[in-house]
Amino acid sequence: MNTTEPASGDTGRSASVLKRGVAGAKAAYLRASLPLRRRARASAEDVQPDNLDALREFERFDAIVLAVSDGDTVRVRMNGESQRVRILGLDAPEIHTRKEAGGNESLQHLQTLLTPGEKVTIIADPSQDMYDEYDRALAYIVNSHGVDVGRAQIAAGWAEVFRKASAMALAAEYRAAEQSARAASRGLWAGR
Repeated sequence: MNTTEPASGDTGRSASVLKRGVAGAKAAYLRASLPLRRRARASAEDVQPDNLDALREFERFDAIVLAVSDGDTVRVRMNGESQRVRILGLDAPEIHTRKEAGGNESLQHLQTLLTPGEKVTIIADPSQDMYDEYDRALAYIVNSHGVDVGRAQIAAGWAEVFRKASAMALAAEYRAAEQSARAASRGLWAGR
């Protein structure tokens, strides 16, 4: 049975109930995630774009966020095509291949920094490979507010610096953000 078309004699009531149900579920999700969104905005304010000067000569691409896959991977539309992007320089807990502690929280935090439909800037680092072994583009992502979301994830404690990324342009800034998160017991570092 197709629930999006009205039944015979029904004037669209089924479709409107379905739409209200989806809208209601979305509203409930947004209400439940509001405290996390406020915390994420506060942590994002701590990592404004002052660290991006090192990237001014790097190749940039405009993109639109389609979805956040996990705490370090995003699907975007770039040059008219859907592309997975692994945020360069960080490693977040896994949620797909194996469940790791903090994975869902890392995903939720990244969803507060990147929303579907948002225009972002993808920045390639020439010191790194363009793609990883899973055919994901490797790049920094700067959101529409000018925030380096990789650094914001690390500063909030929901990701750590990827250990093999020591040659990347923002390695020192990312390590400092991780040290700050560890010292303040934020995110993954709480209780350690």
